[in-house]
Amino acid sequence: MTSTLRAPLVLFTSLLAACGPGEPSDSESGSEGEPTSTSTTSTTGEPSTEAPTTTTPGTTTVDETTTEAGTTGEPGEPVGCERLAGPADGPVDWYLRCGGLQDERITGIATDAAGAIYVGIELRVLEGSSPLLIGEVTVTPGELSDILLIKLSSAGEPQWVRHFTGPGDQSVYGLVACGGGVAIHGWAEGESLDLGGGPIGGAFLASFDAEGQHRWSRAVPAVNDDGHVTFSAMACDGAGTLAVTGDLRHGADFGGGPVMAPELYDGFVVTYDAAGELQWARQFGSTGDATARGRALAFAPAGEVVVVGAFQGKVDLGGGTLSTDFQDDMLVAKYSAAGEHVWSQQVGDWGLQYGTAIAADSAGGITLGGIFLEEIEIGADKYTNVFPEQIPDAHGTLYDAVLAQLDPAGAVQASQHVGTMGDDDIIDLTFDAADALLMTAFTEEAFTMRARVGQETTWEWTTDQFARAYSTPSGDAAVLLGVSAGVDIDLGAGPLVGRGETDFLVVRLRR
Repeated sequence: MTSTLRAPLVLFTSLLAACGPGEPSDSESGSEGEPTSTSTTSTTGEPSTEAPTTTTPGTTTVDETTTEAGTTGEPGEPVGCERLAGPADGPVDWYLRCGGLQDERITGIATDAAGAIYVGIELRVLEGSSPLLIGEVTVTPGELSDILLIKLSSAGEPQWVRHFTGPGDQSVYGLVACGGGVAIHGWAEGESLDLGGGPIGGAFLASFDAEGQHRWSRAVPAVNDDGHVTFSAMACDGAGTLAVTGDLRHGADFGGGPVMAPELYDGFVVTYDAAGELQWARQFGSTGDATARGRALAFAPAGEVVVVGAFQGKVDLGGGTLSTDFQDDMLVAKYSAAGEHVWSQQVGDWGLQYGTAIAADSAGGITLGGIFLEEIEIGADKYTNVFPEQIPDAHGTLYDAVLAQLDPAGAVQASQHVGTMGDDDIIDLTFDAADALLMTAFTEEAFTMRARVGQETTWEWTTDQFARAYSTPSGDAAVLLGVSAGVDIDLGAGPLVGRGETDFLVVRLRR
């Protein structure tokens, strides 16, 4: 029998965009109301000739209050970063804020075994711009949008900075620690982007070593002008194998020839080896006017890949046809290390259900997170949304969240409903080296980070100061990155003042 974990409000921790589920994009997804995780903008651009910039490892211009550079964001004036040490008796170790007149939006975070922090940032010029001083590097924003990769020490000191710019639009959408370095995915207009391996354009994947040096990069081109591919999530195993999920329309080439989609959208899982060579690619098998997409994935202990997402209509992930009655259902599947189907299933009821997060522990047990609008059946349990109405002036459609534990064969062992009168969401779930589950949730307009071992909560931290946040475990610490829309932030050691459209904030938490 399925045991049910019931508690008021939240028992999670993960990654979250507060605006995500409340602002679905039908035009991009082809589904009714499903949140999307990426976007693209088309402009005209030429290849960038600017070389990436770097600092010497270990150097920094960050102190405990502010740099000597200007902090007002005046045009042409380099704007330094500010860092404050948190109170000794609190969970906040330190927090660092950088930003100027332009929009600096964090799109990914990763930590390595030594606790170093990798940050992926999109710099976007809206109504004005000002140079940033990060460590010893001055970053001058380009004409539209740039990619910024930063490595920080566990103390928040810049180790190196990589800035990729050009006259067009280039963006980073996700980042993951991989092979002793970092891997990213993103999009560039035309062939305006050179990450170190030559000009590329469109959807791309890339990998850098621990010193920020280019290892490999590759474009994933659409088959025709109407096609496109969207990467939603990445995962990397101990051997440096990179797994990616998302959705494609019409067709794309992952490296082994065209992969064609049906009339609308189809989901996929693709893996690449440590050198960036394609290993295998699996589609979700949409038929007719069905739509499907992958939203999150993780590696299981024997190299298997588990993936969660959503679909509408009919799909066949390898174990037979799955069908929805009308609206989207959650899907979850497991593939072997060679890409062979192990099992797949759907989770749903009438209404909308989406899978948003997934993680696997050292024994192969799976924890998944999702959101739903009306009702959801998972295992022997059925949950009803507390308040499924739309509030157009506030959040749009309001989702509840669900968390479930599955055994390695996919059988539901336990589940939990989290529902409030506001929007509830789970975006990311991660097991640390000791098999503690680190999660981040958004509920009642606040972020809650929580570490759990079994059914016991061992650590928790909540704040209502962020508009968007990302989290990742690092040894005995949790690192949270927030993006704040030009507002002041005070996490116990004094305020850091907002400067422009959107600044980026890095917070290291003790646990």
